[in-house]
Amino acid sequence: DQTVISGLTSEPLVLKDYFAQTYAAGQHNFTEDFLFEPRLDPNVSASQLAELDAQNIGLIHLRKDISGSHIVTYYATECVPVPCACQADVNEDGVVNGVDVALFSECLLGEAPIGVPCTCADMNGNGQPFDDVPAFVSALLANDGCN
Repeated sequence: DQTVISGLTSEPLVLKDYFAQTYAAGQHNFTEDFLFEPRLDPNVSASQLAELDAQNIGLIHLRKDISGSHIVTYYATECVPVPCACQADVNEDGVVNGVDVALFSECLLGEAPIGVPCTCADMNGNGQPFDDVPAFVSALLANDGCN
């Protein structure tokens, strides 16, 4: 099986590798999701990858619904972390509370739910979770509402 994607590069992308093409059907096939990752396919040329990089395209997500409409989303080649507006406010709702404690614990254990980037749990920005505990507890006890 292969997928041919036209219009993003001067030559059509032809994805043949199993890992470069992901398919997931929604409940009762009301939606279908396709995720294409050209960098995982050794058949994609370096020049095509360079063309994708120039457009900052790393992943291509296609969602098709039961009505036949299609939504195509392009994801960046490199993810740049967004600075945290309020340290310790892990869910970024403007309040440091028990929800943040639970999420901080999950980030600490490497089990954060999808959609929780743990940026606000990294209190000192060094990427090492265990040394963030004292600063997180201090922020929680300060209870300043992220002001």
